[in-house]
Amino acid sequence: MAAQAGFTRLGSVQRYVSGLKAVLAIPIGAFAAARIAALAAAIVLAAATGPDTWGGASWVGGGLGLGEALAGALSVVPTSLLRLSAARTPAPVGVRADLGGLGGQIGGQPSAGDRWRPLRTAQDVRNGP
Repeated sequence: MAAQAGFTRLGSVQRYVSGLKAVLAIPIGAFAAARIAALAAAIVLAAATGPDTWGGASWVGGGLGLGEALAGALSVVPTSLLRLSAARTPAPVGVRADLGGLGGQIGGQPSAGDRWRPLRTAQDVRNGP
């Protein structure tokens, strides 16, 4: 049938299947490239957030070092790696990890050695702890 349509090289099942496999590689490769590009964009965005956080903390006299700000900003990268590794699992698992960390920061009780406390107003920022 393929030969009648003008595709003489697809006359056997083996050649037809090999042609399908060759064509299938294109969208699979594009999908993988898009996921890797999204991961790279997430890492760049996280790395750019670190200096921004440091600048904001320095502006109000927060005492946060650049290395600490970068480390905190890049702490989301492992979740991004998890999302890259499994196609269907990461949505519930990754979001749970993100929301769990956020919930711990917002609602968690500070430890005795923790010098950070929730800020109530901009006046608190100027006056310090």
